[in-house]
Amino acid sequence: MVKLKDIADAVGVSNSTVSRVLSNDPSLSVSADTRRAIIAKASELRYTPRRARVAVQAERNIMVHVGRWLGDELEDPYYAGLRLGIERCCFSQNIQVSITSDESAILDFLKKKASGVIVIGPVPSEFQRKIEAAKGRAVMIDGPRKAHALDNVFHALDNVFHDLYGATARLLDDLWEKGYRRPGFIGGESKYKESLPKETRHVAYSEWMERKGIFDPALVCVKGSTIDLGYESAVKLLEAAMPPDVIIACTDTMAIGAYRAAQSKGLEIPKDISVVGFNDNPASEFLNPPLSSIRLAPEVAGTSAVEMLVEQLGGRDVCKSVVLQPKIVWRASTR
Repeated sequence: MVKLKDIADAVGVSNSTVSRVLSNDPSLSVSADTRRAIIAKASELRYTPRRARVAVQAERNIMVHVGRWLGDELEDPYYAGLRLGIERCCFSQNIQVSITSDESAILDFLKKKASGVIVIGPVPSEFQRKIEAAKGRAVMIDGPRKAHALDNVFHALDNVFHDLYGATARLLDDLWEKGYRRPGFIGGESKYKESLPKETRHVAYSEWMERKGIFDPALVCVKGSTIDLGYESAVKLLEAAMPPDVIIACTDTMAIGAYRAAQSKGLEIPKDISVVGFNDNPASEFLNPPLSSIRLAPEVAGTSAVEMLVEQLGGRDVCKSVVLQPKIVWRASTR
């Protein structure tokens, strides 16, 4: 039987710290990395809190599906935050949690009592339909949506998502008020190509620019979400006959590529070109200059998904959506 001491020794902290993290003690002051390491080790060792072992109650289980497309992206701070939120909430409520990319395992799991699944999007349309047809307890995180936040494709399931469309539009409004007149956009391709050819932030940018009557295809480059592709995309924009005065990157990772592109062109940020990212990764404020970014709340998304499943286990049978509103964090990469 795994004890608190086993986790404490593995992570290098006290038994008390482990206990307070796993009980979600709000008064505990500990770094996000330490908290994440404790929860990950507890999950790995399959630790069950004592009160859960002695409680006389039906066992509750949650299985989390991560699409095969995620791959190395699971190391991205956004997905790490989702997992942290899910696992921390599960531990605080004595719920066993497991993670898989096996679609058949998810469908089989839906048939069990006192259990539910969380599906991190995107997933193939056929798999979506099978989840709906199973009529089990399920919550979708970042499922496919049409352009506007509340126009959701995943009508038959509970879902949690960030309002990326609204956040992009608000960002552009604020940039306009700050005097920017040629915002450019670099991003990745939509992972929902069957139903949504363009990624949500790309759609929001294009529609906002068209409403202003200033859309210019030379200010858009959609290649992918890596640093190298961010660099290539930004270089393309900066070499346009009329380059942008600010580059909006759909991730902070791409924004780093934009920084490199500006440097390669001898441009100073934000004097010659400004840059804004998305996600507000922990490293963003330590770039030179610190990066303005749209802050998402992946831990809140993960926690919300678990809480919605618990409601379903308690008998709620009305479909529910949770829309999280991102926050713009202004730093020195913009004027």
